[in-house]
Amino acid sequence: MDTNNNDLMTVAEVAKLVDKSRQAVYKQLTNSLQPYVVKVDNKTMLKKSVLTEYFKINLSTKFSKKTTNVDNRSQPDCQPLSTELNSILDVLKGQLEVKDEQLEAKDEQMRNKDEQIAKLTDQIIAISTNLAKLQENSQTLQLEMIKNDKLKTTEVLEKVEEEVVVEVVEVEEIEENEIVTETKFKEKPKKGFLSRFFGV
Repeated sequence: MDTNNNDLMTVAEVAKLVDKSRQAVYKQLTNSLQPYVVKVDNKTMLKKSVLTEYFKINLSTKFSKKTTNVDNRSQPDCQPLSTELNSILDVLKGQLEVKDEQLEAKDEQMRNKDEQIAKLTDQIIAISTNLAKLQENSQTLQLEMIKNDKLKTTEVLEKVEEEVVVEVVEVEEIEENEIVTETKFKEKPKKGFLSRFFGV
């Protein structure tokens, strides 16, 4: 290409003069800056005309100032940005503080719930233990009642047997007495009328 090297600038130089990052300039190379791109020994260069035609910069003013002046000129532009960033940071800090308070409140709620759950668990364990004891006592009482009922039934049966035996003995005695009486009556001879009358 016939372009003189004095008419070319590197991407870094252009970026510095227009107060942009090299990345921002590189992004525009394939689009809006394409007409100003020149390759020299596989190195991407830009025509100086990009400054006046595309970025609208007055070269005479720009090059007459020292680098320090360039840096100083950019300072006022950065101040509003830094102020805005500081205000955004303050807002974000405030939001973080609120979030921290909310998280702390949530943690407190979780701790309270954990304590309540622990208490309820202890109560459930105590109730389960008491129920087990009650069931055991109930079974023991039932067994004792069954034993007592059996004992009472046995006692009643024994009493009834004793009474039956006594009655049987009494009946046997009565029967023996009747037999003896009958035998006596049979042994006496019958007296005649005269013997009975005269007592002979």
